[in-house]
Amino acid sequence: MGSVGAVVVVVVVLVCALFSVCAGADGAVLRGQDELPPYLGGFPSLGKAPAFREEWFDQTVDHFTFSDARTYKQRYLVCDKFWDKTTPTLFFYTGNEGDIEAFYQNTGLVFDIAPQFNALVVFAEHRYYGKSMPFGDQSLTLENMRFLTTEQALADFAVLIRSLKEEFGMVQNGAVIAFGGSYGGMLSS
Repeated sequence: MGSVGAVVVVVVVLVCALFSVCAGADGAVLRGQDELPPYLGGFPSLGKAPAFREEWFDQTVDHFTFSDARTYKQRYLVCDKFWDKTTPTLFFYTGNEGDIEAFYQNTGLVFDIAPQFNALVVFAEHRYYGKSMPFGDQSLTLENMRFLTTEQALADFAVLIRSLKEEFGMVQNGAVIAFGGSYGGMLSS
């Protein structure tokens, strides 16, 4: 299946999952705030985001130069509360312009549908935001900011996903469904 086909499948799956969460057993749209999922203004179905493990990945600073072997620590958050190890499904949140923990605590859709897919949930922090600063206190200098590009961020996510699939035994037939909002949503598409 080509990349366009994979995107269509992901969109169809998410629309179906969204409809099943937003519609009652009889197909009627739910109206009470208690009945709505949190991303539509209801109360969080889990009360709050589930616990996570903070992890670090040795990430390449420049993915497009063979002569630069520098790395930095990229932070990511792992929630395995819903994961059935026999189901190789990874929900991957592509971080954007902010600390990844804030996005984790405020993204209800991912946690609302993760149980239906038995998914492992990972929120990856974007380079140069939160605690993922490639050059520490010197990250925001003009010279070092040249590595803050969408191409480098996408390469970070691709390398991290490959590593996660190996670590969690999802190498063959493992589905990865990317999530994100605003700029992070653009990265996930």
